[in-house]
Amino acid sequence: MVQNRTQLVTAIALSVVVVLVAALGSLIYVETASVKLSVPPQRLVVDVNLTGGQSGGDLKTQRIGATVTETQGGAATTVEVPPTFATGRVVFSCKPCSTGVTVDAGTLVTTSRTLGYATQLTVVVTPTRSAAVAVRATATGASWNTAANTITVINNPPDSNLQVNNPSAIVGGADVRSAQVIQQSDFDSVRTALWPG
Repeated sequence: MVQNRTQLVTAIALSVVVVLVAALGSLIYVETASVKLSVPPQRLVVDVNLTGGQSGGDLKTQRIGATVTETQGGAATTVEVPPTFATGRVVFSCKPCSTGVTVDAGTLVTTSRTLGYATQLTVVVTPTRSAAVAVRATATGASWNTAANTITVINNPPDSNLQVNNPSAIVGGADVRSAQVIQQSDFDSVRTALWPG
């Protein structure tokens, strides 16, 4: 009993450490963007007349060159990037089938976790020929990305021998997120700060 309690406390402590490391790791990666405009270097030329002092002797001079550059920083605009659908391909096969089986566009196929994907075209499967077809997740988000060979269920199959599989991963699903994008208004505000007028 004491050993089970010790194992439970150890497991909880390790879980807390893993969660903290993951949270701190997500804080390290922050997407940022900035605007920086620089005025091209310009040569300054000043003509100065120098005359001798009280003794009227020669006054030694030398030419001094200088360049000036101005820099102004600014912030990029934060925009909301909309979520996207996961997409990919599945392959239908039918063995044994006596005749061709039509799989209509919009047929729902799912994973064991009941993530749904709809076929995008109508295809015909025969006993000797499988058919590959594009699918799209029924909802947006990263949760609908799935590994290869995980889509194995056909909702309301037109033939009991019809099978489905995704030979490659279904990808591209993303949740809504914020991103920094440099827009024309960001450039304009920096330019105005550099050249007010």
